[in-house]
Amino acid sequence: MKAALTKPDKAAVAKPSPMLREIDALTDELVISLRTSVDLALRIGLRLLHLYRETGENEAPGGFKAALESMDKRVNRSTAYRWLNAATATIARHQEITAADGSFDPDEVTLPAPGTREWLALEKALTKAAQGTSLRRLLIGSAATGDESRMDELITRSEAGDPHAEAMLDKVAKGELTLVQAIRAAAGAKATKNKERRDPVYLDIDGATGQPIGLFPKCLVTLSNTFAHWEELDESARAEARKAWKALVSKLPDDLRR
Repeated sequence: MKAALTKPDKAAVAKPSPMLREIDALTDELVISLRTSVDLALRIGLRLLHLYRETGENEAPGGFKAALESMDKRVNRSTAYRWLNAATATIARHQEITAADGSFDPDEVTLPAPGTREWLALEKALTKAAQGTSLRRLLIGSAATGDESRMDELITRSEAGDPHAEAMLDKVAKGELTLVQAIRAAAGAKATKNKERRDPVYLDIDGATGQPIGLFPKCLVTLSNTFAHWEELDESARAEARKAWKALVSKLPDDLRR
């Protein structure tokens, strides 16, 4: 008996509509524009880094501060510093001086003299890095702290091939995690990769000292310190804590009720 032939779904084989073709063309244009912008920002950051190494933040003519003042008319200083930081981090990766967690010592980043073959080769490396950037990197570099820094850290990990960071970025986009939670989750996943997770020790005895150890004794110390300052604490917070305490007391084992 011959198997029944199924007709192809017309919608699946239909030619793209003019609107879809426009979206494809504009998306290609956006990707090229973004990566060109990243390339230019990194190359500006390279020059800012060179000037900073040469003159610091002093008033030297034609130095780093003069460059910032010249850029002020078009780019604010925080953005200029982000570009400098991004270029430094990219060069550090190119020179393979970054640790496993992506950290590095900025002082270890070496810069060749401008105009030399080595300088041109470094610029090419920055351009290559820009071509591999993701569409998520709409901000070049990052501030030292805050959500911008956290997002930049996750994006950097993701672009370096960390699947945990990629998964956390998706959860942030969906609103399932805050950036702080995502950073902690990605770091925790990386720390426990290929490692057996141990059950927590709630209460045990130290064989050498005979003293109790584990989470329970540590909790008692925290409770003792909290009770010592109880009257100093916020009343609304204490009211919520009383509810939690009463719920806890209801679960006390019999030998702790006596």
